[in-house]
Amino acid sequence: AQSRVQTWFCARSPWQRRGIATAAGALATLGHAPFQLTLQFVAAIVVLVWLLDVSAQKERRLRSAFSMGWFFGLGHFTTGLYWVAAAFNVDSDAWGPIWGIPATLALASGLALFFGVGALLAVLLWTNDVRRVAALALGLFVSEWLRGHVLTGFPWLLAAYVWTPGEPISQLASLIGSYGLTLLTLLIAATPATLADGDQSSGRRFAPMLVAALAVGMAWGWGAQHIAGAPAQPPGAEPIVRVADS
Repeated sequence: AQSRVQTWFCARSPWQRRGIATAAGALATLGHAPFQLTLQFVAAIVVLVWLLDVSAQKERRLRSAFSMGWFFGLGHFTTGLYWVAAAFNVDSDAWGPIWGIPATLALASGLALFFGVGALLAVLLWTNDVRRVAALALGLFVSEWLRGHVLTGFPWLLAAYVWTPGEPISQLASLIGSYGLTLLTLLIAATPATLADGDQSSGRRFAPMLVAALAVGMAWGWGAQHIAGAPAQPPGAEPIVRVADS
């Protein structure tokens, strides 16, 4: 049996779901600098899981999944790459927002293709239980790796970046790299979606959350120890900045 959340998403029209995906993508941007609101990123990924739950039931499920991923990416990159438009204001009389806004949308549309591919790959492995969390994480991990390498790569707004740089969990990047941390982050972020699995027992719905919380706690503890054990810089090792008044 579907939960109320899943039933609500199923009742939405295709364009309503696309609008929700776009809004969720924009919400995910709040997880990145300068906001670093990690919980907002988690909420956005959970919404994407529920949207793909609907896509997986469609006759043209791959097309639907690609569409949901693309619109999610469109919202994410349009808001995350807003600064591209600012470059056109250097000579605002010649360029200005009339060119800056379309350029930002064009770039976001292109990069959103990777999210579309990631969602499509995820639905190829989709299930009705907790395993779909791993499917989403793996699908987006592959597409994000491709985005970081195809045509010299553009690894902007990786999921790994939602952990504030220099704080404990970000230290995991020293072990598994930014893409490894991206995979782990996606796994953790997608896990709360299982709370809406109406056909699962309470134990199966809440157990993944407990595992995710334990993983976050262990990562935080290891990162804190890693920071505490970092060697102190010797006197004079700090960079010296001199400003000359000419």
